[in-house]
Amino acid sequence: MKKIFILTIVTILVSCSSNTAKYHLIDDFSIFISNTEDEIEKVKNIEWETKLDSLNVFISRQESFEFTPTEQSSFEERVKWLKTSSNSVSSISNLGSYNFYFENSASINGYLKQKDFQQTVNRIYSNLDDKNVSSFFVNTEEHPEENILDRINKGDVKVGNITDSDHIFIFQNAIENASDGAVSIVITDGIYSVKGGNLNLVSIQIENAFKKALKVSEIESVIIKMSSNFEGCYYSSTCTSGKNKQRINQERPYYVMLFGSTTMINESLKNVVVTDDLPGYKEKARFSLTKNIDTPYTILTSGEEKHGEFEAENRGTAITQSITDAKKFERKGFGGTPTEENYLQFAVAVDFSQTNLPNSYLKNRENYKLNEQLGYEIKSIISYVDIDKSSDTFKRLEKLNKSNGSNYSHLIVLKADTKLYGDLIITLNNNLPDWIKNTGDTDDCEIKGDTEGTFAFDELMIGISKAYEKVNNKEEILKIDIKIKA
Repeated sequence: MKKIFILTIVTILVSCSSNTAKYHLIDDFSIFISNTEDEIEKVKNIEWETKLDSLNVFISRQESFEFTPTEQSSFEERVKWLKTSSNSVSSISNLGSYNFYFENSASINGYLKQKDFQQTVNRIYSNLDDKNVSSFFVNTEEHPEENILDRINKGDVKVGNITDSDHIFIFQNAIENASDGAVSIVITDGIYSVKGGNLNLVSIQIENAFKKALKVSEIESVIIKMSSNFEGCYYSSTCTSGKNKQRINQERPYYVMLFGSTTMINESLKNVVVTDDLPGYKEKARFSLTKNIDTPYTILTSGEEKHGEFEAENRGTAITQSITDAKKFERKGFGGTPTEENYLQFAVAVDFSQTNLPNSYLKNRENYKLNEQLGYEIKSIISYVDIDKSSDTFKRLEKLNKSNGSNYSHLIVLKADTKLYGDLIITLNNNLPDWIKNTGDTDDCEIKGDTEGTFAFDELMIGISKAYEKVNNKEEILKIDIKIKA
């Protein structure tokens, strides 16, 4: 989608020639960015090396002038946009470039002969047949391997320091090699085990590594939890000496992780790492930058979720974000239902298509917050695909999507019996998914029977999540603002 940048300039009559030169620079830079936008939209073959050289000239010229804070902020935003575009657009032309990392520490051995694990690894790697792939075993270093699938299938994965799993190195290496338009795929048991490593600092170190990468390129991260039988030795990180090696035969989690641009991640999830085809798939989380997310939304003025009376304030328009003449639905108690009903309820249709978040995250009410000035609560969150096709609600949404080219994907159903009127703010917050919180173990000595937990996994994921939150510079992913009037 074409981005439009507007630089607000307060026009002041000045005689100073330096100010005139500054405004000429601003105008020239605006034209340069606008032309680049047009070239991207028309999918022209852009010579990015020349573009970036020109950008450096503008940056050099800009340093000669004193910009206002607003001018400086706009200039820096455009510079970042062009650098990001140079990566993301080049990635489109280089689709098929992949780095495949297989963590080969000794703790992975128990999976190697198991059916679900073998099928998952082989299915993913076979989907890379027509791609440009660089493959590596990885532990505390990366080790290039041309015949990696054959070696995995034979159980011959002993390369390098197999006693340690340095996920700070593994993740940092993967994201740095995804900054050039490639996708990095990592298969790992997710257990942080580095001799002398300080577990208290893991999340901070991961956060710093990701923040550094995200400032260079808008990389997305996808974390997929898998499950397979594990038969072999489990090496505990918390048991005392002599008990840290336990033989088990049970289900255990492992993880497939992807790092790359939005375009490349979408391509990969569609054609390479297809979760519906992977035996043992459990959960998925996706982390991305959310600065420029466009989230269309509208209040539904009809449908089964509407209880009470109200009208769109601006009638005749397809989008309703303000309602008026709002009155409660009322029903007296009777017979076996003595409770009186007295409330207002309505649904907000939201297009979440640009968030790339899993449906399980979008449907979890705990991930939303409502401002406390009003008395509303979220009764339910319904996916478009789950709405009764014969209902008035579905017909209304279908009409909206067809007539406006929209893609309303979810309904947020809101209800209140007090404090009905005013501005209702709904935020979707950047929370760590529950499954990640529940997966992290702090003690893996009693591993027998534990089919879900992974030692220190939550610390690794907290670091990733915090990095995206810091670079986004906001806690919420998006905000919905609607008005209810009497």
